[in-house]
Amino acid sequence: MKQSKGKKFLEALPLILSFVIPVHGMLVILLQRKVYPFGDRSFLRTDLYHQYCPFLNEMADKLQTGESLLYSWDIGAGTNFVSLYAYYLASPLNWLLAFIPHEHVIEYLTYAMVAKLGLSSLTMAIYLKSHYKKNSLALPLVAMFYGMSGYLAAYSWNVMWLDCVWLFPLIMLGLERLFKENKPFLYCITLALSIMSNYYISIMICMFIVLYSVALIFLIPSHEKVSKLGKDGQVRSRIRFTNYFRKFGMIVIYSLLAGGIAAVTLLPEIYALKLTASANSTFPSKVTVYFTIFEALTRHLMDVDVHLKLAHWPNIYCGVGIFIAVPLYIMNKNTNYKEKFVNLILCGFLVISFCVNVLSYIWHGMHYPNSLPARQSFIYIFLMLSMAYQGLLGLKDRTSKQIVGSAAFGIGFVVLTEILNKNTDEFNWTSYYFSALFIAVYALLCYMYRKRKVFIPLIIAVALTLTTFEAAINTSATSITTIDRNTYMDYDKGAKELVSAAKAVDGVQFARFEKNELRTKNDGAWLDYPSLSTFSSMSYHGLTDFYRTMGMESSTNAYSSTGMTPVTSALFDVKYVLSNAPISTGSIYKEFGNKDGIYLYENPYALPLMYVLPSDIEDEWSHNGGPIKAQNSFIKKTTGISDVFVEVPMTTEGSTQTATIAVPGLYYAYSTGSAKEIKVTSGDYTKTHKNLDRKYIMPVPNCEAGTTVTFATADSTNSISVHLYRLDEALYKEAMNKLKTQSIVMEEFSDTYLRGTLTAAEDGLVFTSVANDPGWTVMVDGKTVTAHGFSDDDGFLCFNIGAGTHTIEMSYEPQGLRLGLMVSGGSVLLLLLLALLHILLARRAPAIEGVDLGPRYGLFSDYPQEYSAEEFYRRQILGEELPDYDDEDDDETAPLSDPGYTPEEEEAVAEEYIEEEGVEDEDIFEEQEIEEDPVPEENASDENASEENASEENASEEAEPSDEEVRAEVQEPEEDEAADDSKDAADTSEGASEDPEKK
Repeated sequence: MKQSKGKKFLEALPLILSFVIPVHGMLVILLQRKVYPFGDRSFLRTDLYHQYCPFLNEMADKLQTGESLLYSWDIGAGTNFVSLYAYYLASPLNWLLAFIPHEHVIEYLTYAMVAKLGLSSLTMAIYLKSHYKKNSLALPLVAMFYGMSGYLAAYSWNVMWLDCVWLFPLIMLGLERLFKENKPFLYCITLALSIMSNYYISIMICMFIVLYSVALIFLIPSHEKVSKLGKDGQVRSRIRFTNYFRKFGMIVIYSLLAGGIAAVTLLPEIYALKLTASANSTFPSKVTVYFTIFEALTRHLMDVDVHLKLAHWPNIYCGVGIFIAVPLYIMNKNTNYKEKFVNLILCGFLVISFCVNVLSYIWHGMHYPNSLPARQSFIYIFLMLSMAYQGLLGLKDRTSKQIVGSAAFGIGFVVLTEILNKNTDEFNWTSYYFSALFIAVYALLCYMYRKRKVFIPLIIAVALTLTTFEAAINTSATSITTIDRNTYMDYDKGAKELVSAAKAVDGVQFARFEKNELRTKNDGAWLDYPSLSTFSSMSYHGLTDFYRTMGMESSTNAYSSTGMTPVTSALFDVKYVLSNAPISTGSIYKEFGNKDGIYLYENPYALPLMYVLPSDIEDEWSHNGGPIKAQNSFIKKTTGISDVFVEVPMTTEGSTQTATIAVPGLYYAYSTGSAKEIKVTSGDYTKTHKNLDRKYIMPVPNCEAGTTVTFATADSTNSISVHLYRLDEALYKEAMNKLKTQSIVMEEFSDTYLRGTLTAAEDGLVFTSVANDPGWTVMVDGKTVTAHGFSDDDGFLCFNIGAGTHTIEMSYEPQGLRLGLMVSGGSVLLLLLLALLHILLARRAPAIEGVDLGPRYGLFSDYPQEYSAEEFYRRQILGEELPDYDDEDDDETAPLSDPGYTPEEEEAVAEEYIEEEGVEDEDIFEEQEIEEDPVPEENASDENASEENASEENASEEAEPSDEEVRAEVQEPEEDEAADDSKDAADTSEGASEDPEKK
């Protein structure tokens, strides 16, 4: 029957609140923190600052300018952009960047994050409503803590994970529908979207799917009695046994199909990961326990600082109300004991996984996380909140002792945590006292709701206010750090204008830019210029080693131009250097221009993208003895010129070394000691260089004749051993000019294709300053040649060439992309065919006297069981949902899809059914109320006294009707009779459902 707009709104209100409350809570926090446009701050923290924001800007540039999405020259000497997209940028929302200007990419990130937190709460509410078949205002009370959990307080800035988090409840809902109702499409589509959005978090989701599938098989009954209408019109009953192999087969098939749909991003990512440091991960050799289970559970308290480092603490806060709701769930005798057992086992296993190194290694895709621990803990939070919601649904059935006992358990846990942690600074006093206070208040509200001592809507309103307040307090106290937005943006305008001017001068001739002082290692992606630097989980491991060999900074998943000298600048085609202050130029660098305090310097001796080296350079070049000696060796073996760098004598006194400059010029130093921080002083220049264990070269500016240069370390436990070198600028120019005579003249250049002419005086090796990636195809004079990585480090691409003038072509296609497109296309086609099959089966479903039974048979049955014809008929005419066999206590009703009747016809048929059965609408709803509301304790004796009579009535009502009675029930009513009584029947039914408690 049709519902009024007001009633529809009330039914949707719990879902609306589940989305609106977290969104408004986050907006209030951003307002309080003065985040733009509410102030001049920005929500850029950790990797969001260094990686995600620059990468998203690079994607925005590509979408807005039509550049290729396959490859980027702006990141790390060239990189596979498909792999970068799959790891960081694959959120469907990110395609909106096509309309976001550069100056507002930061705001897009911030408010996309807010929207995804709201979506997380919304999908959690959708899952809870569908799983428990209860549409209650308890939904936002619980669901908001999924979107404002400790996990998202810690990792909300990991924007590439958030899509998987908000999709996860829908995946679980789809999995349950697949098992219980043979409906696979929600599961398949949401899992495919998750894998496409971020394969890494999806690994953890897939692992849990395996565990949860086993749990569902355990929960499904082994057999059931079903009835169906035969072709001869007779109703027959039989016992049907559950086909566990079929259900397991369906989960395998549709999981593989989801992976197939995502293959377009998944396969290129798999190939790209082989080139990263992650490929070298090894399984743990021994079992280690990080902390106890109790210590892990203490992270449930309020205002516990989120953990992002290597101590492995999980961020599992999801509201202290779980200390009451979960025990109530466990004590609920109406809940299937198997379900409670399974949920508690799954939660226990996840907690143990936080504590044990081997399980943590497996959960993280056979890899130890580089900080940011327990990345799967949102799954644990999902399970806890699911149990908490069912605990609240049974609240009116719980005794006062159970409510008080749950509160005592929660407060006792808090007190015990304070006692055991009194000698640590892991928790603030607010964690203990605020947690205990909220637990006590929630217990009081539960008690008042149970006793109906206060107007129920008032209790619900207070509960919503308190939970919102709790979630906002915790998120505000543990998350949302900010920086000055102007500091991140001020450099941009002048730098972008200078870069554009230099590109216009170079035309088709490719050249790289670098910054004298990097803000991030992805400045090239942020400012849109070709760069040598990157910080990315998809960085090439070979370049990491080669950069270190040449004295440039590198670490596990990063490498940069820090430590670059004029030699490496020229060898790697870095023609321009940006600086926010004048730099020492010697006779090499020339000022190109300046804008808004930003300076651009040009190195006219920089070599093009590829040039010819001797054939034996890889074997003859020595790179031992430090990076400056390695550069000397490289120049000597390729040009015959020795000692481009000349060492300067040093004097050592304790933890200090000094040198007096005799010849002015460009000076560079390198530390071979154990000191990780060294302070360099040269005239009025002072700088402390950190992380020197990364073995990069330190520039020493302002070296005029007579200047004293000092190197000092404040850490007396580490030795200082610095070597100072002067660049012989005349020899440097001679060497670069000699190499330039055998370099490429570019004729055509784009993101994925280049063509030029190169002349070799003799057979040699063409060195390219392009990251070695198997996706590159090299052609010499129209013939494909084999390319390989340079030297032992396998960093840059190179290939052999014969003497003479040659046309060189290079084209790029990510490995696995073509195969991924074919697999994804085939998988989508297969899914569409299966959907078509579903529709065809639905149309062939039998009908009873004009009543649409829907698709009840075959692989894609709309309903979990084959219901008896009379039960289906009665439920559909009265506008009720079919019952779930695994939820016998569920008596909630909701309209079915249109069975083919007008509202007037539905009411008329319902009226005839009621008259034939001899029952009134009020009786039907009274029966539901008796099942839903238990008899109060004080009336227990009355209930026992009437038990015998009730059992006799139930036995009479449960007797199955004969086939003749079924056929009589399905006769069409006369329209004139229906019209007379339809209004009264509707009024009676509607009135009975408005306030069942008064009955």
